Parts: sequence; structure tokens; C-alpha cells
Amino acid sequence: MTISQSPTKSSVSISRLIGLLVLVLLVWGCGAAPGSAGAEAALGGTLPPAPLEPAPGAGTAGSPGTPGSSAAAGSSAAAGSSAAAGSSGSAGTATSTPAQPTSVTVYQINSGGPATGTFSADKLFTGGEVFVATNAINTSVANAAPAAVYQSERHGNHTYNLNGLTPNAPYTVRLHFAEIYYTEAGQRSFNVLINGSQVISNIDLFAVAGYNTAYVRDFPTTANPSGVIVVDYVTVKDNAKSSGIEVISGGTQTPAPANQAPMVSKNAAASPSTVSGTTTSLSVLGVDDGGEGNLTYTWTTTGSPPGAVAFSVNGNNASKSTTATFGASGNYTLKVTLKDAQGLTTQSSITVAVTLPAGTPTQPSTPGAPGGSGWKLVWSDEFNGSAVDTTLWNYWLDGQQRRSAVNRAANTFVSNGVLTVRTTQTNGQLTAGGLQSKRGFGSGYFEVRAKTQGWSAFWLQSPGVENGGTPAVDGTEMDIMETCCGPANHAVHWGGYGATHQSVVQTIGLPLSEWNTYGLEWTPTSLKFWVNGQLSWTFTSAISQRTDEWIRLTQETDGDFCGGQCDFLVDYVRVYTPL
Repeated sequence: MTISQSPTKSSVSISRLIGLLVLVLLVWGCGAAPGSAGAEAALGGTLPPAPLEPAPGAGTAGSPGTPGSSAAAGSSAAAGSSAAAGSSGSAGTATSTPAQPTSVTVYQINSGGPATGTFSADKLFTGGEVFVATNAINTSVANAAPAAVYQSERHGNHTYNLNGLTPNAPYTVRLHFAEIYYTEAGQRSFNVLINGSQVISNIDLFAVAGYNTAYVRDFPTTANPSGVIVVDYVTVKDNAKSSGIEVISGGTQTPAPANQAPMVSKNAAASPSTVSGTTTSLSVLGVDDGGEGNLTYTWTTTGSPPGAVAFSVNGNNASKSTTATFGASGNYTLKVTLKDAQGLTTQSSITVAVTLPAGTPTQPSTPGAPGGSGWKLVWSDEFNGSAVDTTLWNYWLDGQQRRSAVNRAANTFVSNGVLTVRTTQTNGQLTAGGLQSKRGFGSGYFEVRAKTQGWSAFWLQSPGVENGGTPAVDGTEMDIMETCCGPANHAVHWGGYGATHQSVVQTIGLPLSEWNTYGLEWTPTSLKFWVNGQLSWTFTSAISQRTDEWIRLTQETDGDFCGGQCDFLVDYVRVYTPL
């Protein structure tokens, strides 16, 4: 029998069948499951894409539909199958369940607007009002919605109740925003809560994203036991808002944006900026993605200022409003640095022209010295009121005998921007007075501007110094300035006031009847005494390490009375710490 070399029809069919089976096995081995889009393509078939919002009822308020259903239009296949359009699921058509996507979008809502793209018209809300703009929107951010979503908004206090979800199941809530109304920072801020937990605090959209720019945030959450996610928008300043909301089952959240540097919403300003006097009020305001309350404001001079400048509050959030006191006439450039909690900064500057009243003593600028650049004011009294500020001070030994005099609160008073501590004689009785700070202090820089008569002193004293122990543990008495009807001096006392008492005294030679500035720079290793911005004396032994040394401003007498009346006049007291 002769065997033909040509293949028969039967052998060809068998060969093709074997080849087809091999192809199926290859596709399976490459990771495409039978019934998947990849397998269908390999076999010459096609599958319709799963809809972005698979729930048939998702467009109806209160019915998000059944996540996971993906039957194509016209199909009679059961939920979860994937028959092609027009198919009845008969033999010869792939009917295997396709691989489910890693996330399923359950809701897409256009806040304040109509249906657009895959986003439904606004629904499931209570409260708020609608605003619509035609501004062009920058949507070049991850997971941005269509631009039309950001051209409408629901604003004011309002709530979305996103119901019909799987109880206690995890979801991602994607919030869409854009500032389409305000053209500068500081005009709008609000909070957002999801199921009662605050997820966005005091956000200023212009500050974090700019004008007409999409801003998207994702938050993982869990549907409550009733299968509802509640999103609340709460106004802080001039209307909370929403541009759109998505609810996604599964998937990966958009990471929170990286921390941004703060921005200046109101530039540094001085009132007045042309000063005929010694002071002006300064102001500035910033915004930050972490909230304005996280910012610190630090004022400094720049260039070569004509005199010293002191700020009533500095280096904290409250110093966005502060008072500058100038030590000489001339032009000053003042710079304020805004810093957020992560250390990012921005700056703003203002120029102030100052003319001091005739006869006002000048205080030279000492950049880098205590109280100048590199120092932060942490406590002060400018004595600008009409009475002693009893939130800062106690009357010292009020009603008690001290040496030859009885201390009286009436002998210590404030008028015309100056504190007066007076020693006088009434009905044959010597009376004096003084103040003691209500709080204690540790190391820093302490300064007073004063005129002296009689026995006047500006000093620090530890409550433990009388114990007679070591300076580090029990503290010291530090006389920044003391005068007993004669030359002024600096002094340090320790070891108690009995047999173990020790002290070192340094005389200051200058006219006491004039205004002078006296300062102490106290560090853990030294005491540096300053007079009128110049270093006067350095002391490096017997250093207090305590943090509760009181500030005192006092008048005393031991019988060597200076005459009918002695006044200790104080312009201010200030305490600084290094920046």
C-alpha cells in the first residue's frame, strides 16, 4: 500500500485542534484565566469592558446598586457573569466569571452640578447651596475628576449620607475640591469629617492648591453598621465646600500631599509706618496646609538699624500682632519669618521711619548681643497701662517690715508709661515698696531700662538661696543693678545669708539720674552683665541651674534715707531666650 505524503482533511483538523489546545494552555500559563479579557482575545472573542460605576441603581438617590455586577447591556447572564452584548449565554460563548478589578467605584457625585462623564448629578445631600463657575480648571493632579466637576460646588455647612453600602466594610472616600471663588489666601477655611472623625482641619484651598486648581484627598474609612458613610463639611470661615465625592470599594488611596511651605496672606504692615514717637503696631498673617495656628512669627531687624528694636511678643503664633519699640531715630527694615511645624518658612518685610521725641534717650543697636538679633522675647512689661499688671506681678512684702521701712502697695504705681517704686516718709514712718514676678525663670537674658534714686535694685532671687546650699541646687541672688544712694553695682550672692554667705560685687561707674539699660545674660556656665548694650562684667562661678528665680524691682532703706522722697523709675522689663 502506498502512503500519501499529503496530509488528509482529517489529519489537518486534528492538527489544528491540537494547536488550539496548546494555545489555550499557553495563555493559561501566562496568567490569563479562562474567561478573562486576555483569554477571550486569544480565542478570537471579545469581552465588553466593566462599567466604571457598575451599580445599575447608582444614579438613584439611596440606591448605590450591587457592587461587582458587570453584565453588559442586553445580556441575560446572571449577576457576576460577563456575556458579550446581545448574547444569551449559550454554548459557544465564554461564560466564565471575569477577574474582578482591585477596586470598584460605588459612587461618583458631582457636588452642586449635573451629571458629567461618569459622575452623577448631585444627590444624597442635606444643607448647603450651589455655586457654578465657568473658570478653566487645572486638573493635572493624580485622580482628578473631569474639569466640569470642579466648576460647580455645594457650599456652606452640608452633609452627604452615602448609603446602601456593605455594613462595616472598608472603603476609600475620595474628596474633590477647587477654589473657584476667592483669589487670595485667608478668605475661606473649613473642616471635613467622615463618620464623625475629622479628617481635614481648617483647610484653605487657595493656600494649599491655588486658584482654579483641582485638589484631591483620599481617606480610608469603614461603612457604619447601617451601611452608610456620612461626610460633613463644616465652615470655619466663609463657607465650607465640596466639588465632588467618590466612594471606592478596595483599591489604594492617593497619598496625602507633601507638606508645603506657609504662604503670606497679609503682608507685614506697620501702623503707623511713619512714627513720631517710640512705638508702632506690627501685623502680618500667614496660611499653612497644617492650619494657621501651627505657624510661628519671628520679627527681626535687617541691615544696619539706627538703634535697638524690641518686640512686645515674638517667636510664637501670637506675635502676628506685636508692638515694636525703637531705640533711635531713623529708618528700620523689619522682617518677619513665618515657620510651620515642619520647619518650612516664608518671609515678609516692612520699612518704618522713626523720629523720636526731643529729649528721648537713644538705645544703640547691638545686633547679636542679648536682646538684639538672635533672641526671642518671651516675657515683658512695658508699663503702658494705668496700673500695675497683677497678672504678671505681686506686690513685694506688702504690709511687712523690710529693714527700716514698711512696704506698701501704694508706693508702687504706673503712670505715663513708667513704673514708679517710691521710698518716702509718712507720719514719721518710712515706707517703701516693690514688685516680684508671679512666675520664676531659668537661664536667659533679663533687661530693664531705669532711672534710680536711693536704694534701688533690679534682681533675681531663688526661693532656695536661703538654705545655704550650693548655687547649682539652691540657686543664687543675682543683682543685675543695685545702688544704695551711691554708685551702682552688679553682684552675685550665694550660700544663704548667714555664716556661709558668699558674694562678689562689681561696681558700675555711670550717672544714675539718667535713663540706663541694665541686662544679665544668664547661661548654665556664666553670667554676663550688660550696661547700655555694652558688656560690663563676666562671672563664671557659682551659677544657678534653677528655673524658678524671681524677678524683683525694689526700693529699700536702712535709715540712710535720701531725703523727702526717692523714686526708682522703670520704663520696661524684658526677658529673652535664644532663638
